[in-house]
Order: sequence, then structure tokens, then C-alpha cells
Amino acid sequence: MPSIVAALIALIAGACIAAYLYYKRGAKFPWDLALLRFLWFGLLVYAIVAPPYETEVEDKVKPHLTVLVDTSASLGLNGDSLMDHASEPFVSLGYHVDLNDFAEKHIPSQSNWAYVGDGHIPSISGKNTPLYYSLHPSQKLEPSSLIQGIVVPPKVLAGSLVNIRALVNPECEVTLSFNGDNHRGRLWTTNAPLDTGYMPLQVIASLDGRKDVLETSIQVSGSLATILIVRNEPHPHEGMIRRICRKKGIAVKTVNWSELNRIKTFSGPIITLGGSKDALVRLEKVSKVPALHLDITGANTYANNNLLTHSLFDYSVQVYHGKGIPTIKISDKSIDARGIHWYKSALEDPRSLSAFEQLIKLVLERYEPVQLMLTLPQQAQTGERIHVSAAAVNSRSEAIPATITGYVRLQDKVTENLTDRSEGLSMNSSFIPHVPGSYMVVVEGKTEFGTIENMATVQVNDVDIESVRTFNTVQFNFWKSEGSQLLSMVEEKVLPESIIYKKEIPQHLHWWYWGIVLFAATSEWTIRRSRGLV
Repeated sequence: MPSIVAALIALIAGACIAAYLYYKRGAKFPWDLALLRFLWFGLLVYAIVAPPYETEVEDKVKPHLTVLVDTSASLGLNGDSLMDHASEPFVSLGYHVDLNDFAEKHIPSQSNWAYVGDGHIPSISGKNTPLYYSLHPSQKLEPSSLIQGIVVPPKVLAGSLVNIRALVNPECEVTLSFNGDNHRGRLWTTNAPLDTGYMPLQVIASLDGRKDVLETSIQVSGSLATILIVRNEPHPHEGMIRRICRKKGIAVKTVNWSELNRIKTFSGPIITLGGSKDALVRLEKVSKVPALHLDITGANTYANNNLLTHSLFDYSVQVYHGKGIPTIKISDKSIDARGIHWYKSALEDPRSLSAFEQLIKLVLERYEPVQLMLTLPQQAQTGERIHVSAAAVNSRSEAIPATITGYVRLQDKVTENLTDRSEGLSMNSSFIPHVPGSYMVVVEGKTEFGTIENMATVQVNDVDIESVRTFNTVQFNFWKSEGSQLLSMVEEKVLPESIIYKKEIPQHLHWWYWGIVLFAATSEWTIRRSRGLV
């Protein structure tokens, strides 16, 4: 409503009420009372209906700064005292300060913040860089662990030799324990047990009264791979395959040509002995794995003896073969070495046996066994976040799609399930152990080739992470490169921010306005009382 309309309404209302009260009150019209009533009532109505007027207001506001204070056990001074005085230097620079404990979850996503502490912090990635950092003394660190790690194959063949190497301080006395035996020294070559499964390996290092223990596990398997032979009856070629596989720790299974439907459940490479053309076509339809094709014809059929040359071999091989020139055909899906009697050839030329072994090796290399790679540290401290990464990979270490789940077990109790933070084709998760012990991390991956599992142990020491965590130089160098400033080097104060906004102010919001209303109303009442009108 415009002000002029409000004024007209107020004038009319004041005149009407004055006329209603005092018109024809007597022979003489009380102009004084009517004017007073007209004045204060009109002003009152105007105060009710008059619109406010707008004005621009400028406020000076201090810039906001979140100060995160690291009061962890590694701090070399009283944490409460630091918290009480942490805001003072920032207030003197001209900031409005909000204090909070330092934690990754408290870092603001966009607004300015500052770090105050000793710098003994975990690495932080993908977060807002602080505007300032203020460093304070830290406690003296505990000595680092005597054991840095254990170098050992994650999977070995039952009964095979195992090379164990402990990475320890060179001045330590070291004891290795595996498969019920103990060995003094950091290097040990021993035999894996004949029983399969996950076998514990323990390293104990001692120096000047200190003692550190680190445990891990080795998977002992009955075979490192499996080959499937498809044939109807035994053949000397099968005997050659079995001898080579036994020497290399490779298991061998057999099926008949009439049992091709069983191949769907098999994931290893295949070697065929004989088989009709139709059978080989059916094999390609039901199998996705590489195959090596060999003949089963009798030795007398292969009367020709000629040199075989191929890029697979660095030498020529004298072989017995059928008609034509001996050759090996290699395609994307198969290796065709039919037409050659490898057993008869190996009896006369040892290089033929070497060439046959090379064919077995090639079909194994072409097979892409799916493995679940699990990466995590071998040891950590209580309270330290342990990062776990897992991915399903083929023989070329290429990640393949998989649904991966996992959990953490301490002794026989599951302490927590791993929450998947998928990044591409890998699973990345973490957990924080709060009690010391040997934690088993178990992960399971579901792929198009089936379900695979892997597990690894991490030794959590009874040492607070704050007592051994060093100054995070990498983190502070990164912050510095991103523009973060050391507080002690900052002298220039920040200017307050000007905020200009429009403010609506009622037109009657003045002392004199209501003073006139009060004066007029009081005067009318006094005069009416003196005239006996009250």
C-alpha cells in the first residue's frame, strides 16, 4: 500500500472518530478535544496501515575460520591448554573462530580451516586444503618395530621347498617358526607340509631386552594348477603329460569324449587326445579355456622322420610325423600339434621332449586363471587405520569384473565386515583395530568364472599408533604446495567482509512519533476529565 493512501485512510479514520465522539456534544463544539482525538487516532491508524520504507544497511562481518586442534597422545604439551588458546592467534588476525577436534570427518568441504597440532597425523587425501597450519612440539617417539616384514610365497606346493626371509634389524636375534619347526636366523629354506591349507609362519626378533613378533600365513596347496585331459583311452602322450605335470606341481584330471558336459564346470586348460572333428567343434562350444590338441594314432603310423622348426623353439626338433611337413598351428583358442608322435620322437631326440614341455607351458600361459589379489600391511599398531584392497585378476594381472565382499576375524570372532568403497574394478576398504592380536582378513569374489577366496593376516601390535607415528612430511609438503601457510609466518590481518542488504523499517519507528501520540491521548484524557466527560 502506498504511503499516500495510508495517510488518507488515517485522516479519514481520525476525522470520523473525532466527529462521532464530539459532534453535537453541546452548543459549543469542543474543537480542542476533537483535534486531539483526530491527531492521536490518525497517527495510530497510520502506524497500522503505512508500509515500511527500505534502506540499505552495511554490516562489517569477520571472516569465518574453522580451527581443528590435534590433541592426540603424541602432542608434547597439554592438549586442554592448547585447545583453550588455539583460537587466540587467529582472532588477532581478524577471524571469527570455531574450534573442534582434529579429525578427517571435521574438515569442512569448502570453507576455510586451519590445523593446529604436532603434525603426527595420518595422510588425508581428497579433502579441502587448510588455509593455515600451526605446529607444536611432540612427544618422543617409541622405537620402531624390529621386524619390517616377511618375504615368502603366498602359495606353495605341498612338500615343496619354501624360501623364507625375515626383514629385521641386522643386530637382532631371529627365530623363525613354521610347520612345527624352529630356525635361528633370518634366512630359512625348509619343506612345506604335506597337509594342505593355510599354515602359520611366525618371526620373533629380540634385541637388548626388546621382543617383537610378526605372524603371517602361507597357503599350502596340493597343486598349483590343474590340466584336464579329454580322451577315451590311455596313450603314451598322456603318460608324458602326467610326468611333466607331476614335476611342475600341476594336477591332472581326465574325462571321456562322451562326458563333454562336465567340462563346463572345469576352469583349467584342456589337452585333447584324438577326437573326431564333430567332437572338437562341440568342445569349442562348451569350453572357454585354451586347448592343446594331440593325436592318439599308433607309433607305426608315423613313419616319416623330419626336422620341425617353429618360432616356439630356439632349435630344430627331429620328429616322427604323418604325411606332409610336420607343423604346429597356433590360433587364439587352441594349439594344434596333431600329426606328430611326440612319445616316439622323444625316445630318439631329447629335444623333442623339451619341445613337448614347451607346448605344455604355452597352454598353461594361455590359460587365464582368476585370482583374488589381496593387499594390506603385514603389521600395524592399535588405533591405526588399516587399508585393504582386493581385485579379481587374470593371468596377465588384468582386473576383471567381480563382486567382492570381506570381513575381519580375530581368533574365531568376526570383528567387523568390510564396507566396500568400489573404485573401478577393485574393492577398497579399511578398518581400525582397537586391541592387539593377529587379525585375519578374508575376502570373497564372485566372477563369471565362479567364486574365489583369499585371506591374509595382519599383526596388530600393542603399541598406540600415536607413540610411533612420525611427522607426516608428505602431507604438509602437499598442503604447502597447495597454498597453505605456516601461521608463525603470517603477519597481515584479514579485512572484515562488507555485507550490504536492504532492510525494511516501519515509518512510525521513531520516539517522537509515539511521543506525539502519547501527548495527544494524555492531553485529551486530562481535558475530558477536567470537564467531567470521563
